[in-house]
Amino acid sequence: MGAQLLDAESEAKIDDFGDFRPTPQIRALIPSVDYTTPIHELPLLLVQLTKFRCGGLSLGMAISHIIVDGRSALHFISEWAKIARGDQNLNPPFLDREILQIEKNSALQPRFDDHSDFSPPPLLIGQSDNMEERKKETTVAMLKLSCKQIEELKNKANEGLYQTINSKTGRAYTRYEAVAGHIWRCASKARRHEREQLTRLRVIMDIRNRVHPPLPPDYFGNAIFRVSTTGTSSEELLSKPLCFASSKIREAIDKVTDEYIRSSFALYCGGSDGGDGDAGGNDDRWSGDKSIPLLS
Repeated sequence: MGAQLLDAESEAKIDDFGDFRPTPQIRALIPSVDYTTPIHELPLLLVQLTKFRCGGLSLGMAISHIIVDGRSALHFISEWAKIARGDQNLNPPFLDREILQIEKNSALQPRFDDHSDFSPPPLLIGQSDNMEERKKETTVAMLKLSCKQIEELKNKANEGLYQTINSKTGRAYTRYEAVAGHIWRCASKARRHEREQLTRLRVIMDIRNRVHPPLPPDYFGNAIFRVSTTGTSSEELLSKPLCFASSKIREAIDKVTDEYIRSSFALYCGGSDGGDGDAGGNDDRWSGDKSIPLLS
């Protein structure tokens, strides 16, 4: 199916939604998707226009992740908004998908043993599957970091730079590596893992500038790549300084080269289903993944 446009009305006022953090009330403003429907029968795009009692409007969208990633979706929304307000300075998306494609009958074979992004996440010690974990409902919290706090985390991570493998490169840890490492450690601590419990951090990356030749900035498609850190015990993660977590994250990010990406494509073409990938859904239940997924 193509696109569906839904027209809805609400007795609420826009001010009732505060800062629009994800809640069950906010979900009512976004088109719901029935994930039990065969994937080829689902619309590629759902748009819901909601009119509020105060006269305000909201536009909620759901778009298939098969055809686009977040960057492409935001580009689409931005260009649609330009057209709606009569802006002539348009920046059309780049639609040629063949530039990010392995040729049929290609001789390319997976060349790396460490494709941990395809392997299942570690299970809780003492459990044989994650079904009980998947039954747990999730809640949403928005934790805001100030510029000062972010700089403090970056400085803290770099205090131990020369104690890690990155002393060879001399590259200071970035703000992202510092904050991501901090979140990973905090999540592991909050979950009260046993000391031997393995945990990983999973990072979602934009590969437009990591393939050769690079993809156009306005490439419209799914150009994200999931990579995981190597597993480490909760005890090691929490007992060592922040630089240890940051170094594990850098190791994972740095291995995502053009060769590694195309090797992963070869694995997909060979029939891998992506291992620990979660197909998603419209409920508030957790995927049961003991890895920590993080979007950059």
